[in-house]
Amino acid sequence: MNPYQEFIDSPDFHKEGCINLMTFPACAIKVETTEAIKEFVKNYNQSHKVKIHYPMGNEDSPKSYMEALRWVEDPNRYPDVILACDFKSLFAPNFKKFQEQGIFTDVLKDAKPHSFYETFDYKDPKETYSMLGASFSVIVFDKSVDSNLPVPTSFKDLLDPIYEKKISIHGHGDDSCDMTIVVNIYEQYGKAAALTFAKAIKELRHFSKVVKEAGKGNKSIPPISIIPENFGYLLRNRKNIEVIWPQDGSPVFPLLMTVKKEKADQAKELIDYLSGPELGQYWGDSHFASFNQNVENKEYQGKPIRYLGWDFVYDKDILEFRESLEEEVLEIVRGYPMDKKEKVQRIC
Repeated sequence: MNPYQEFIDSPDFHKEGCINLMTFPACAIKVETTEAIKEFVKNYNQSHKVKIHYPMGNEDSPKSYMEALRWVEDPNRYPDVILACDFKSLFAPNFKKFQEQGIFTDVLKDAKPHSFYETFDYKDPKETYSMLGASFSVIVFDKSVDSNLPVPTSFKDLLDPIYEKKISIHGHGDDSCDMTIVVNIYEQYGKAAALTFAKAIKELRHFSKVVKEAGKGNKSIPPISIIPENFGYLLRNRKNIEVIWPQDGSPVFPLLMTVKKEKADQAKELIDYLSGPELGQYWGDSHFASFNQNVENKEYQGKPIRYLGWDFVYDKDILEFRESLEEEVLEIVRGYPMDKKEKVQRIC
């Protein structure tokens, strides 16, 4: 039985005769991005007969929408335009059925990207997903917590037993963690390395807590944290803090968009805004590299990055693979298994 069917059938979830939009941007850009889109939608709806339905504009917590998306069986009830960070709802079994039916498309497949994106294979060969932006992770070493620990320069360094229970990564409680980091280690060094890394994790903490506590000598917290570049930038001048770009490459954390083919023309103004320089420059200024060629991103020249690649994404059935690996990692971190029914969907 579908626990979300009543919600999916409601006009809050999907409005007939409208351009239905949902967005789930990364934490680092979530609030400002949502507010900017909300303002665009407000102005658009005042001057257009066909309105944009944007439930994120009236919803403090869009988590329920993300959870419901996996249960949508009728593509007519799925958003016409959707933005989502990382490899989650847009790679769920129901969406893969829509993909196989050719319902959604990469509307930017012929667009010239920012020069940075030409350094890796960003383009979806199945022409479903458009990459709008990406963020990267840095390693933060807090000397005020442990000044005797060697400063790591890479993710490979963190596999050394001396770092066991010395690291924090992003997470929610004990049922969700930053799998971008873990899968990157898996892709580079294998499954055993990913599980070794799990032994190094002491805590799952939000980036904001890392920034708040860094450099204050709190011996109860891990001396090493892995956080997004824009949060690391806030710590660049803080005493006893060293921010390290990993020498073996910072993993690409993507913001993806997909659009229903039949709505692409009607939604062109919206798509142009979502992929345009105004929103893109805000992302660029926030250390979230925009795909738009006219945006001035931060300088990434000489900074190694790693993208999983579409072969890995498709061959591994990325969502199922990540969720299975995540449970193994979390069982090591928390020290006990958890019933899958207790898990909830997280935006990032």
